[in-house]
Amino acid sequence: MGMYTEFFFRAELRKKGNLETIQILAELFADPQEIPKDLPDHWFFAEERWHPLLFGSSAYFPSTPVSKFEVRSWSPADDYYELGIHSSFKHYGNEIEGFLDWINPATTEPAGTFIGYSLYEEKAVPDLYYIREKK
Repeated sequence: MGMYTEFFFRAELRKKGNLETIQILAELFADPQEIPKDLPDHWFFAEERWHPLLFGSSAYFPSTPVSKFEVRSWSPADDYYELGIHSSFKHYGNEIEGFLDWINPATTEPAGTFIGYSLYEEKAVPDLYYIREKK
Protein backbone atom coordinates (compact mmCIF):
# COMPACT_ATOMS: atom_id res chain seq x y z
CA MET A 1 0.00 0.00 0.00
CA GLY A 2 1.42 3.36 -1.00
CA MET A 3 1.50 6.49 1.01
CA TYR A 4 1.65 10.09 -0.09
CA THR A 5 4.94 11.13 -1.60
CA GLU A 6 6.07 14.61 -2.54
CA PHE A 7 8.13 14.55 -5.74
CA PHE A 8 10.33 17.37 -7.02
CA PHE A 9 12.30 17.21 -10.27
CA ARG A 10 14.01 19.78 -12.46
CA ALA A 11 16.30 19.34 -15.44
CA GLU A 12 17.14 20.74 -18.82
CA LEU A 13 16.33 18.52 -21.79
CA ARG A 14 17.89 18.64 -25.23
CA LYS A 15 15.56 18.34 -28.23
CA LYS A 16 18.25 17.03 -30.56
CA GLY A 17 18.20 13.24 -30.42
CA ASN A 18 15.23 13.19 -28.03
CA LEU A 19 12.34 14.23 -30.25
CA GLU A 20 9.95 11.47 -29.06
CA THR A 21 10.46 12.46 -25.40
CA ILE A 22 10.00 16.17 -26.18
CA GLN A 23 6.87 15.51 -28.25
CA ILE A 24 5.16 13.41 -25.60
CA LEU A 25 5.98 15.98 -22.89
CA ALA A 26 4.62 18.76 -25.10
CA GLU A 27 1.37 16.81 -25.57
CA LEU A 28 1.06 16.02 -21.88
CA PHE A 29 1.67 19.59 -20.77
CA ALA A 30 -0.57 21.11 -23.46
CA ASP A 31 -3.56 19.47 -21.77
CA PRO A 32 -2.70 17.52 -18.60
CA GLN A 33 -6.23 16.09 -18.45
CA GLU A 34 -5.86 14.44 -21.88
CA ILE A 35 -3.78 11.26 -22.09
CA PRO A 36 -2.03 10.97 -25.48
CA LYS A 37 -3.04 7.92 -27.52
CA ASP A 38 0.49 6.92 -28.46
CA LEU A 39 2.52 6.76 -25.29
CA PRO A 40 6.17 5.75 -25.54
CA ASP A 41 7.05 2.09 -25.25
CA HIS A 42 8.72 2.46 -21.85
CA TRP A 43 7.82 0.67 -18.62
CA PHE A 44 7.21 4.01 -16.84
CA PHE A 45 3.97 4.40 -18.81
CA ALA A 46 2.84 0.92 -17.74
CA GLU A 47 2.91 2.00 -14.08
CA GLU A 48 -0.59 2.68 -12.79
CA ARG A 49 0.23 6.09 -11.32
CA TRP A 50 2.60 7.58 -13.89
CA HIS A 51 0.25 10.51 -14.59
CA PRO A 52 -0.12 11.59 -10.93
CA LEU A 53 3.68 11.63 -10.67
CA LEU A 54 3.67 14.40 -13.29
CA PHE A 55 0.58 16.33 -12.19
CA GLY A 56 -0.72 14.93 -8.88
CA SER A 57 -1.84 17.08 -6.02
CA SER A 58 -2.87 16.13 -2.50
CA ALA A 59 -3.70 17.95 0.70
CA TYR A 60 -1.05 16.00 2.60
CA PHE A 61 1.90 18.29 1.76
CA PRO A 62 1.63 22.03 2.53
CA SER A 63 2.80 23.41 -0.83
CA THR A 64 0.88 23.69 -4.07
CA PRO A 65 2.23 21.27 -6.69
CA VAL A 66 3.17 22.87 -10.00
CA SER A 67 4.67 21.24 -13.09
CA LYS A 68 5.94 23.02 -16.19
CA PHE A 69 7.60 22.30 -19.51
CA GLU A 70 9.06 25.29 -21.36
CA VAL A 71 11.32 25.83 -24.34
CA ARG A 72 14.65 27.55 -23.73
CA SER A 73 16.55 28.57 -26.87
CA TRP A 74 20.08 29.89 -26.66
CA SER A 75 20.77 29.48 -30.35
CA PRO A 76 18.54 28.93 -33.38
CA ALA A 77 20.21 25.58 -34.07
CA ASP A 78 19.54 23.86 -30.76
CA ASP A 79 16.43 24.03 -28.62
CA TYR A 80 16.52 23.18 -24.94
CA TYR A 81 13.58 22.56 -22.69
CA GLU A 82 13.17 23.07 -19.00
CA LEU A 83 11.13 20.42 -17.22
CA GLY A 84 10.03 21.09 -13.67
CA ILE A 85 7.77 18.81 -11.65
CA HIS A 86 6.44 19.34 -8.16
CA SER A 87 3.74 16.84 -7.36
CA SER A 88 2.21 14.91 -4.50
CA PHE A 89 0.74 11.49 -5.18
CA LYS A 90 0.16 8.01 -3.76
CA HIS A 91 3.35 6.19 -4.64
CA TYR A 92 2.35 2.55 -5.02
CA GLY A 93 4.98 1.13 -7.33
CA ASN A 94 8.02 2.17 -9.28
CA GLU A 95 6.70 5.38 -10.80
CA ILE A 96 9.66 7.51 -9.71
CA GLU A 97 12.26 4.99 -10.81
CA GLY A 98 10.45 4.53 -14.12
CA PHE A 99 10.24 8.26 -14.75
CA LEU A 100 13.93 8.78 -14.01
CA ASP A 101 14.87 5.86 -16.27
CA TRP A 102 12.74 7.27 -19.10
CA ILE A 103 13.85 10.93 -18.80
CA ASN A 104 17.55 10.41 -18.04
CA PRO A 105 18.74 10.00 -21.67
CA ALA A 106 17.15 13.34 -22.65
CA THR A 107 18.81 15.40 -19.91
CA THR A 108 21.70 17.73 -20.68
CA GLU A 109 23.36 17.70 -17.27
CA PRO A 110 26.39 15.47 -16.64
CA ALA A 111 26.16 12.33 -14.53
CA GLY A 112 26.08 13.12 -10.83
CA THR A 113 24.08 16.37 -11.16
CA PHE A 114 21.32 16.73 -8.55
CA ILE A 115 17.90 16.73 -10.22
CA GLY A 116 15.36 16.20 -7.47
CA TYR A 117 13.99 14.45 -4.45
CA SER A 118 11.03 12.51 -3.12
CA LEU A 119 9.70 12.64 0.41
CA TYR A 120 7.57 9.77 1.63
CA GLU A 121 5.01 10.88 4.21
CA GLU A 122 6.46 8.77 7.03
CA LYS A 123 10.10 9.69 6.42
CA ALA A 124 11.96 12.65 7.91
CA VAL A 125 14.69 12.65 5.25
CA PRO A 126 14.04 12.77 1.48
CA ASP A 127 15.49 10.45 -1.14
CA LEU A 128 17.77 12.45 -3.46
CA TYR A 129 18.09 11.85 -7.20
CA TYR A 130 20.99 12.53 -9.54
CA ILE A 131 21.63 12.18 -13.27
CA ARG A 132 22.84 8.68 -14.07
CA GLU A 133 25.50 7.73 -16.59
CA LYS A 134 24.00 7.78 -20.08
CA LYS A 135 23.68 4.35 -21.72
